[in-house]
Amino acid sequence: ATITADRDTAEKGLAALRQQDPEFDPQAFVERTRTVVQKVNETWLAGDMGPARRVISDGVYVRFSTQLGLLKADGLRNAMADWRIISAEILAAEADPLWDTIHVKIACAAHDADVPLNLSPKDAEKKVRSVKREEYHEVWSFVRRRGKHTKKGVPGLEGRCPSCGADMPLSEIVKCEYCQALVNSGEHDWVLAEITQPEEWRAGATQDEIAGLGELRERDPAVSRQELEDRASVVFWKWIEARNTGKPDKLARFCVN
Repeated sequence: ATITADRDTAEKGLAALRQQDPEFDPQAFVERTRTVVQKVNETWLAGDMGPARRVISDGVYVRFSTQLGLLKADGLRNAMADWRIISAEILAAEADPLWDTIHVKIACAAHDADVPLNLSPKDAEKKVRSVKREEYHEVWSFVRRRGKHTKKGVPGLEGRCPSCGADMPLSEIVKCEYCQALVNSGEHDWVLAEITQPEEWRAGATQDEIAGLGELRERDPAVSRQELEDRASVVFWKWIEARNTGKPDKLARFCVN
């Protein structure tokens, strides 16, 4: 399935975003997205999401890490050949009182297959190239705390804290030792919060009314739908992991006796 960007919807959302962040540049954001897609794909194929963790939410990190673990448990790894990004374009920009969200349609192509872990690199590439090279589409959704301003480049992938600018050598560590900022929280810079298949994505989904959310916000105005959804994603994938491995210890800390 493919999605065609609604230019009017996209432009209205981007105009509203620029009122809050006058330096926001849609084309620069698209290029930034390409950089993030490249890094996420690179770490996925390496079997270690750590180097991309600073630009993806905890939910996305756990989702990919769990999927990699499940593949490994089956004696497999994912491999690609001739992977490339064909196009990237902003589909929509949305906002609620706490967060800005930007949805970007990504089109990529690759030879793609799961191969045995013990297969040599040469034999793995041969197997992957025997699979037809196909194009695929996804919608990558990024969030950032409302009222924050554009930063040059992608600080989290450039070894800099997006909050204070201090050096942060690339690793899985997401907390700045100088200002204590959680760099993948979306509080200081854009983070990838969701990847959606085209047939499941629709504009305005982040604005849908959710039963009980309004009442919850009356009691706690700081409640964030995005944070709740991200946490739910973490719990879901820990549940999947527990079911497949028979080891519930990593799920237990999210449970109440």
